[in-house]
Amino acid sequence: MRVAIQHYQTSYREEKLTEVSAAQLEEILNRVAVETGSTLEVKPVRGEYPSLIVAVDADRFTATAIVGPDAFYDRLGDPSAVGTIALVIGGQLIDEAPARFVLNLQQALQVASDYAATGRFNIARDWVRQGLGP
Repeated sequence: MRVAIQHYQTSYREEKLTEVSAAQLEEILNRVAVETGSTLEVKPVRGEYPSLIVAVDADRFTATAIVGPDAFYDRLGDPSAVGTIALVIGGQLIDEAPARFVLNLQQALQVASDYAATGRFNIARDWVRQGLGP
């Protein structure tokens, strides 16, 4: 898989990596976990789909599965969570991010590991299509 990491900590910097293994992806995610506003974009070696975007905000994460040009799914962190929280995603402050989509490090690592192992997402479980539902 290919990985692009966008760092926004002090200034914008991008890393592009090719042929990344599941173990390397886990190492990368652990390394950037403390950053604010960084994103990881993980794609297959060939093609664009499916792909995974993990946003990092100081040990809080969101994960978006992109399974096609118009098919985006957000991973639930705590389905029972209510309300919103402020997150920095992609260097931008999001004042009202739905709390139910916030992941902890272990959940983010599991999402990345599952995708790295299969190259797919089990969207029937713990994923919500963007634009559908509250």
